[in-house]
Amino acid sequence: MEMHATIATWNKDKLTLYETSQGVVNHRNVAAEVLNLQRESVQVISRFIGSGFGSKLFPWPHSWMAAMASKKLGRPVKVSVPRSMMFTTVGHRPFTRQRIQLGADKDGKLTAFHHQILQPTSMVDDFVENCAEVTSMLYSCPHVRAVQHLIHKNIGTPTPMRGPGRTPSLFAIESAMDELAVKLNIDPIEVRLRNYAETDEGSKKPWSSKHLREAYQTGAEKFGWSQRNAKVGSMTKGKEILGLGMATCTWPAGRHNAEVRVSLLADGTVRAACATQDIGTGTYTLFAQIISDRTGVPLNKIRVQLGDTAMPPGPTSGGSSASATVIPAIAKATDQAVQSLLRVAALTSGSPFEKVDPKNLKMTGGRVHKEGEAAESGAPFPDILKLRMLSGLDGQVRTETAPEAKQFSMHSFGAHFCEVAFDPEIARLRISRWLTVIDGGQMINMKTSRNQILGSIVMGIGMAMFEETIYDPRNGKPVNNNYADYIVAVNADIPELDCIFLDFPDTKLNEYGARGIGEIGLTGCASAVTSAVYHATGVRVRELPVRIENLLKTA
Repeated sequence: MEMHATIATWNKDKLTLYETSQGVVNHRNVAAEVLNLQRESVQVISRFIGSGFGSKLFPWPHSWMAAMASKKLGRPVKVSVPRSMMFTTVGHRPFTRQRIQLGADKDGKLTAFHHQILQPTSMVDDFVENCAEVTSMLYSCPHVRAVQHLIHKNIGTPTPMRGPGRTPSLFAIESAMDELAVKLNIDPIEVRLRNYAETDEGSKKPWSSKHLREAYQTGAEKFGWSQRNAKVGSMTKGKEILGLGMATCTWPAGRHNAEVRVSLLADGTVRAACATQDIGTGTYTLFAQIISDRTGVPLNKIRVQLGDTAMPPGPTSGGSSASATVIPAIAKATDQAVQSLLRVAALTSGSPFEKVDPKNLKMTGGRVHKEGEAAESGAPFPDILKLRMLSGLDGQVRTETAPEAKQFSMHSFGAHFCEVAFDPEIARLRISRWLTVIDGGQMINMKTSRNQILGSIVMGIGMAMFEETIYDPRNGKPVNNNYADYIVAVNADIPELDCIFLDFPDTKLNEYGARGIGEIGLTGCASAVTSAVYHATGVRVRELPVRIENLLKTA
């Protein structure tokens, strides 16, 4: 699904790599080191990536093979990774073995939380998929211990994959919370509310914004959770036994360094440039939306250029941080270009705003006008540029991490609600309903945001119901390294999915209050499924995927 390829070409001593990369700037920097070149001699281009889920965060050896072969042959060379090698040469999500011990009083309040994680890596790298970090921040508990161990095996080096760390960790944590709720005969939502963390107890910081209670409440009302009979196997529909499960999801909100150039051009268009990339999440559209919001120039007159290291340096598209990172830079660069335009309008002879204080001017709907007057009374911005015989005006700004990051704990939150239907006569299990509620700050683009969450849920259903890598114990080679043998969810496996976004902007992160949501939708999915499976069948699944043979004893 996440195929890799490189085209390398040389122009004298300058190398150009056309890459499938989630981080063109990082790829260029690594290429320069590996190939012993100056950074200025390497250009990495990745205009649009149809899928990037983690393994494209870093360069892999096939890039250097293409570069060296191209240098040797004196012509462009393409090297692509066949699907059969995807599990060994460009990373994979490592399996984990986790053990959780919970202590709680009779009212369900946690008193102790012990989390042990065992994870393999290759013989040559100490890659860690951090599963322990979420343990101390998600729920309130006075005594928490999380330990993660690495074991070196004859496998390919793992790599981050959508929702790294928290996806496997929350399967264990949320499954344990569901078992606690059953043990104490407390509703699964209620047991989470009784352990609601008012602050991040791991970092001892207040939340920048947290509305997980509202996510539970909204989801419960929309999903009809109050109609759930807690008794195992008690809910039926025809021949099928229904099971309802839920789980919490969460992901940290990050913001890093970015530099963006925005140009107001005399032809009436606006151009933005940044060496970040669009991995299918709608980054091009996000740039245009922010610029349009601040200038009033329509989207069809805004051209966005991304995915080229010749442009101002931008962030890697990973960790659900790219959008939150580039938004401040886009906004400030746009404002800088507009302020330059307003000064030109005030200082240009023949301008309708000649000698007007630039502070009393503004730009609305793509037109310069006086503060307090309608935009229609002003002049289109290209007219101002032409009066001064300018082809355009630029604004270029570099922004860094959020200043508030040291004072606040920044995370997105949400809740999954799942209904399964089990037919004991034929031992058939299917997902019949799904709802996810996300507290992810303000959504800049609702269509692409919804797409991200629904895609995550499909992956989560695949994780819970179908997906498993089988290794040959004799040589460590993945046996099912193809789509004939590696089972993924298809349309027939997916019910109609529903997603609700809560509208609570997190302005501590950026002025638009937007947080990344590419990862969070996958975290917690598998435990929502297995909790629903337990409610329907009484079988507690602790090893994924759910196997039909485990359910046969209930048939």
